[in-house]
Amino acid sequence: MKNKFLICAFVSIILASCSNDNIQYVSLGDKMVDSRLVKSGYYLTTATMSEIQLKDALDRIELIEKPNPLGDIKMQEVSEITINEPELPEITTKNIEAYIEQKRDRAVSYRTVKEKRGVKMGDRVVVDYEGTIDGMPFDGSSAENQKIVIGDGGYIEGFESQILGHKVQERFRITVNFPYDVEKEELRGKTAIFYITIRYIEEKYTPEVDYDFITKYSRIGATTSEAYREEIKKDLEFRSEYARNESIKNKLLNYLLNEVEATPSEVGVAWKMTKILTEQKRLAYIQGMGILEFLKMTISDINLIMQELKLSATYTIREDMILDELEKRYDVKMEDNDMEDWYNDIALYNDYGKDVSYALYKQSMGDVYVYDNARKSKILNQAIKDLKIISEE
Repeated sequence: MKNKFLICAFVSIILASCSNDNIQYVSLGDKMVDSRLVKSGYYLTTATMSEIQLKDALDRIELIEKPNPLGDIKMQEVSEITINEPELPEITTKNIEAYIEQKRDRAVSYRTVKEKRGVKMGDRVVVDYEGTIDGMPFDGSSAENQKIVIGDGGYIEGFESQILGHKVQERFRITVNFPYDVEKEELRGKTAIFYITIRYIEEKYTPEVDYDFITKYSRIGATTSEAYREEIKKDLEFRSEYARNESIKNKLLNYLLNEVEATPSEVGVAWKMTKILTEQKRLAYIQGMGILEFLKMTISDINLIMQELKLSATYTIREDMILDELEKRYDVKMEDNDMEDWYNDIALYNDYGKDVSYALYKQSMGDVYVYDNARKSKILNQAIKDLKIISEE
């Protein structure tokens, strides 16, 4: 009977007339409960509900205001903590040239071979083929304008190697044996005959580090080899320092997660639940799915999903409590440009390139994700200034 009251109270969200310090309450059976717990879905974990009722409840969940504080926390001073971290390595000419080679490899393209020659290892060929087993075609046995990079291993063993040496417009026959562990049972251990016609051959082209290459990949508008290499050196130094800084921040946060005494409040866990569910709703919308359908992609029992969600919120909120405490201790305040500054750093570190703009990244990841990570980074950047850092031998 109690579960019935819980369901009705959540779905209809009938607010009682009483309030205390601007907190509204709803009636759940024989008691009055903070409405934020109901709006967040916190009580969904205690009610047995049908799928229709649960879908309706999930659709009604609202992102409640973050309570302050999220719970009780006892944390030592950061200045009392010691972290081991190696010094920054020197950026050498070898590092710079290796990075340029990586850029060249990523810029590889294919150009049509004009001379009359046979297929070589590493070439990309465009072919038509028809295959049979015991004289009969089978699923996937034929294709037109199929691109095959010889040596990539994208086809059954023996298929690519038998194309080597053949020329454009040549039609030839190859024979391959399907292994016994192939996914399709009907092909296991079978011998197939393919007739192949090469439409054209393309060879791999790796660009030189010339003016066109430099102006295309330079972030700062470099036009000479010297200026481009100096730019790369500074970028590599930044990445090295950034990686070390991130390692220190992660070590501090992991230390605090293991050492602090943190007891979240019910409303704190409820806030964390709505935050998680709001992000799940966003991802579900992107994929054209409802929240219930999206959640059931991992676990079919939705009531179990809600219980797992509550456990996850109870655990992960510890990081939020730590960050809130550090934010208060160091008087950290977010400013208008902090989010974009954070993105510029990760874009340079991850070498996103000119095509991935801040606006595009924020649209893809969501405003909340960008804000939370920028805030976390700013708080920890301030906190690690108080750390005792010892260089590892």
